[in-house]
Amino acid sequence: MAMAPNIVPWITAACAREKLLATGVGAAIYAAADAGEINADEAAMLVRSVLSAGVDTTVTGIGSALWCLAQNPDAFDALKADPKLARPCFEEVLRYTSPVHTFARTAALDTEVAGFGIPEGAKILCVLGAANMDPEKWGDPENFRINRGPVGHLAFGVGIHGCVGQNLARVELEAVLVALARKVARIEAAGPAVWRPNNAIHALDRLPLRFY
Repeated sequence: MAMAPNIVPWITAACAREKLLATGVGAAIYAAADAGEINADEAAMLVRSVLSAGVDTTVTGIGSALWCLAQNPDAFDALKADPKLARPCFEEVLRYTSPVHTFARTAALDTEVAGFGIPEGAKILCVLGAANMDPEKWGDPENFRINRGPVGHLAFGVGIHGCVGQNLARVELEAVLVALARKVARIEAAGPAVWRPNNAIHALDRLPLRFY
């Protein structure tokens, strides 16, 4: 919060329409405003969201994918044999590592979940990482399986709280994984992974690797 007075103006300035490439994602969002699909304020907010909410999480997803593949060489062999597995591989990375492991919400009305009463205004901590490792849902959650097809994981949220940039993240990670499958023979750990403590993001601080 102490850094916000410097960070927020920088983000706002960096996302101004005149600062963006004419062929980029941000320009496409502003073009949607020109076409009347959204208004100008919504366009500016969406561009800021892609930057402020989409960079750390996507970088974290790339690191987590590399960690998973280094820890599971059979999975990387399967990816190399069939690069079309890049998308389901990323979905399993998301389920297995949960780049956003917790998220807070406020109950809008009195409700009940699994027999537990939740009063209006109650603060709720949604532990996405725990849900993504629930054995009742996944059977063998501790096993990283590239062909699992984990439909229903919560790494991107759900419903109206679903990540607005999730399909962009999928395209980015698919590009990285396909390039790795085509250009790298194997991935090996060159030292222990160090995970960064954070209240919301499950991110690597260091991940020494060797590519062959």
